[in-house]
Amino acid sequence: MMTVVNVGLSDVPMKRLPYNVGSENTCKAMNNTAHSSYATVDNLATIDEGLILASDALTCPSCSRLLNHPITLSCGFSVCISCMPKFDPATVENFDCPVPECAEKSHLFGELKVDVTIHKLSQLIAVEMADKRLLSIFQPSVEPSMHATIPDQYHRQRTPSISNSSGSSPFSMDHSRDSDDSSEACLSDNDIQSSSWRENVFNELECQVCYCLLNEPLTIPCGHTFCKACLLRFADHSNVCAICRCHLPIARVLQTHPSNSTISYLISTIFPFEQMERQEALIKEEEQASSYTPIFVCSIGFPTIPCYLHIFEPRYRLMIRRCTAPGASRVFGMCMGLPGKTFSDVGTMMKIEGVEQLNDGRYLVKTVGLYRFRIKRHGVRDGYHTAQVEPFDDEDEDLKEWDNEEADEATQMDSLSTDAMVREARNFGRLLQRSNVPWILQRIIRTNSRMPSDANSLSWWMAATIPIDDQEKHAILELTNPHERLKLISEWIQQVKKQWWFQPLIHGSRMPLPSS
Repeated sequence: MMTVVNVGLSDVPMKRLPYNVGSENTCKAMNNTAHSSYATVDNLATIDEGLILASDALTCPSCSRLLNHPITLSCGFSVCISCMPKFDPATVENFDCPVPECAEKSHLFGELKVDVTIHKLSQLIAVEMADKRLLSIFQPSVEPSMHATIPDQYHRQRTPSISNSSGSSPFSMDHSRDSDDSSEACLSDNDIQSSSWRENVFNELECQVCYCLLNEPLTIPCGHTFCKACLLRFADHSNVCAICRCHLPIARVLQTHPSNSTISYLISTIFPFEQMERQEALIKEEEQASSYTPIFVCSIGFPTIPCYLHIFEPRYRLMIRRCTAPGASRVFGMCMGLPGKTFSDVGTMMKIEGVEQLNDGRYLVKTVGLYRFRIKRHGVRDGYHTAQVEPFDDEDEDLKEWDNEEADEATQMDSLSTDAMVREARNFGRLLQRSNVPWILQRIIRTNSRMPSDANSLSWWMAATIPIDDQEKHAILELTNPHERLKLISEWIQQVKKQWWFQPLIHGSRMPLPSS
């Protein structure tokens, strides 16, 4: 028989053990604490180091007791619901964070809902510690009237209940302040007896979206926890929780929300190897995906020309998040959708120069064209297209070589026509710039640059501004000679001049809108 004597909080202070504590030293220290504070018999069970570390991770930073009906705050820390300050109308729903380590201090009051995952974990650890007669050692009570007792329904059948004379329990349901999620967080005897406590804890640390170990665990106001990446992806498609259907915060809040510090610390302490494997799997997945370039199937882009995009589809929101993540290349390919094909075989690599996320998760993105590429092979990743691409540029040919002495008569004519086409294109461009027609001026403004004078840059500037159908413009991307591109632009200019709506522009009058 073993006699257990409760020790006050001042006798056994609760402190989180360092992550790299050796098992031999830790067990020795724990046994020394137990023998110095308790009268035991010779058959005292060996203390499980992992169990003590788990108990330490699940300790309330405010009251230093095992978390009881935990509330996870917006700063990422979790405290007992009884440690939350009372609502004071004078503070206008503001309150000071009860966690000393919190850097924000001031928080907003909201609906208090129990953190379902931490509540289940606290119950699992409390049951295991009670079964091993460790609860009174490493989780001392704060007041004499509140001893470490557990409701009978959470005890194993072979474990006698531990109770005090008053019958109060820090683990009993506080219906006055608890939410409906407390019933969801209860564990049955079969759940506890099915496997070891480590397996039960590991199962509770599984994300309900990807069914893997939580990575960057993020707890939302309803009390459910998911991987941050999984939650952001889910929020692209729905604005409610995947489990309880409560409304999610806006995307911008989720993007900057801190991780759940209690769950993060528990995973790194109890399951460091599993966490390492999870990280390695994510890194390997990213490395495999890095050989493929994300493809945005939309409009047409041109090298050196800015392009402003409004990203609203869920799959492309995910693509932009990945492209702008820390360490990412911030580039993606833009290809045009063509009739009978998923997208064109030639596209433009776009570099993200600026991005703004709206409250509802949409993105406003400023990009600029870098270079052209050809599609070698393509696939799909999480809903958006990806491809292995081969960059290409103009042929190694200087326009000045058209005037060398060995050039034949036809080449000399081409040289003259190149200069003539540059002048024609610039004159047409100035005509567009002087127009007062909104739908033409919009094309000029979107280029965000002055009309260039060299043949190469001018060909791209004219391709972006000339008012013809984008499917016709796609042919210019495949040309690898500025002279050939200017010839095509000259044909487009003649085509535009024949349009009925172009004549008022020549005579300086207001041009009507083209028919749709």
